[in-house]
Amino acid sequence: MIMTDTNEHVSETMESEGVNASAVALALGLFAIILFVIIVFLVAFYRASERSVWESKSFAARDDKYITILSDQQAQLSTYGVVNPAKGIVTIPIDVAMDIVVSENSFKNQMSTLSK
Repeated sequence: MIMTDTNEHVSETMESEGVNASAVALALGLFAIILFVIIVFLVAFYRASERSVWESKSFAARDDKYITILSDQQAQLSTYGVVNPAKGIVTIPIDVAMDIVVSENSFKNQMSTLSK
């Protein structure tokens, strides 16, 4: 019964001092809810910011690698070179190679049309 006596004493003290216990409880409850919502929003903001920073760092590194690879590939597609001199394998620009293939195929089509 010690607990009951203490609770009664606190209630009597609050009533004698003019403290509205239900208003205090309501204010503390609202404060707790508002604090919880603020914490949730701060965590969400932090995670979004962290993701944004991570993406900007990783995409910047990818962009540099992508640009390097793309320029290397463009150089390979637009230059002449020797791949294997012993076997006589060379590289030619892709535009020249496409022109050769088109002209060879058109010649073959013309020959097959004439032979029919």
